[in-house]
Amino acid sequence: MPNKPLIKTNNSENTPCSIYWKCLLWLVLTILLLLTLIPSPPKPINIDNIDKAYHLIAFAGFTFIFMIAFNNIKTRYLILLSVSLGIIIEAIQYYVPNRSFSLADIIADSLGVFLGFISIGLLKNNLKKQVLVKYFGITN
Repeated sequence: MPNKPLIKTNNSENTPCSIYWKCLLWLVLTILLLLTLIPSPPKPINIDNIDKAYHLIAFAGFTFIFMIAFNNIKTRYLILLSVSLGIIIEAIQYYVPNRSFSLADIIADSLGVFLGFISIGLLKNNLKKQVLVKYFGITN
């Protein structure tokens, strides 16, 4: 049984659009790391556990962009890397002043990763339907 490659063959790896998404990914990753690792983060809205929603949204957006920027890497590896990032951030926060390790944050991060993954799937499915209707008249 031959080993499957980590990276799928894709000739559009360095198109201007893919470079844009990769730059956006690095920007989002930088902001994500800054906001999660600085000792005194911005004060959240005064709602109980609102930071969990922030984690979910941040990791959903990160994963969404990650999957577009690196669509030539197998999905399971992208998901694994995104979830691992959340775990690593929480582990580092244990050592950052005024921060703490939180299993609830890891769960929110992981849910955000899966939300980003599902969003990409829904977007791809919707785009395929639009193409089928527009170019082939198929409505089913």
